Amino acid sequence: MGVREHFRKPFSRYFPVRSLDPTKHDAVINYSQWVKGHRDNYDVISCPVCGSDHSEVVFKNDRYGLPLQTVLCAGCGLIYVNPAPNLETIDSFYRDGTYDAIHRASVADRPLRPPIEEPIDITRSYDGWSWYRVLMESERNFETVLEIGAGNGVNLKPFIAAGAAVTAIELSQQYAAEIEKTGASVIVDNIWALEGSFDLIVARHVVEHVTQPVELLRKLRQHLSSNGVIVVEVPGILERVPSIQTAHLVYLSEVTLQSTARLANLKVEALQTFSGGGEIIAVMSQAENEQGKVTFDNREFQRVREIISRSYPHRLRHYLAYDSPQPLRFLVSTVRKLKSR
Repeated sequence: MGVREHFRKPFSRYFPVRSLDPTKHDAVINYSQWVKGHRDNYDVISCPVCGSDHSEVVFKNDRYGLPLQTVLCAGCGLIYVNPAPNLETIDSFYRDGTYDAIHRASVADRPLRPPIEEPIDITRSYDGWSWYRVLMESERNFETVLEIGAGNGVNLKPFIAAGAAVTAIELSQQYAAEIEKTGASVIVDNIWALEGSFDLIVARHVVEHVTQPVELLRKLRQHLSSNGVIVVEVPGILERVPSIQTAHLVYLSEVTLQSTARLANLKVEALQTFSGGGEIIAVMSQAENEQGKVTFDNREFQRVREIISRSYPHRLRHYLAYDSPQPLRFLVSTVRKLKSR
């Protein structure tokens, strides 16, 4: 195999960031040691979308160097963590503050998002309110609203201002206290304890945090009012693969997100992608037919595999330029300057 062909194949080495924020360093080290000592908390699973047991290992670590094996399903093209953490492990990951320590800024350090503009400008490029703009194009009114994993509650403010009855589910006690200040009701529990029905369910950067996305959407569908909708936002596999990180357990593309919705008996009413950051936003409603059926082929597997293959030289250059030891960074910088002359 020649050098060019060698670098066109997927590599299981994911170059981690070399320098961690001091506030994250200990949390990453401690969690890495915990994972290595609790392998029994991780189970080998079939693809959570198509059910195939045929997959290819694409990464064996995440962006922080944590021991996390990520595979590409040969049946439908879904990228997912396998072995996958069990439900108890996922639940404690958020409840005990590990997720906050590794991935979230503290409440005090989290930047404030400016309010949504009035009138809404749907031509704007992606930002934290893009999901809301896509949703508002449906021209629906929402009297009851639920957000899953609500963080500090900023997504709920437009609905609170409009007089809706708003509920948030948030496992972090720190963030739950912030949500209560907005006037929303807070459930400090996981989604499986949910009761009631809602006109709108917001699942922004939630679906990728579970091992069974179809089951999650089926659960949310059960809590939709007759004309209710779910707005979903995920980091999508568009022109590149999203950052591989411990908190993300599945990585969806347009194709696999559509398949997930159909299997959950949901209809995608609107879908918008933002290639700059790779986000996918979808508005879903209850489908009229019974349990959805999907025919799978390996075209999406081939497309995603090609994206991973193309990304390796880019990730290697990025690692050499930004995350490698100082002498190597200096050498790379010098070579670049000489080549530019």
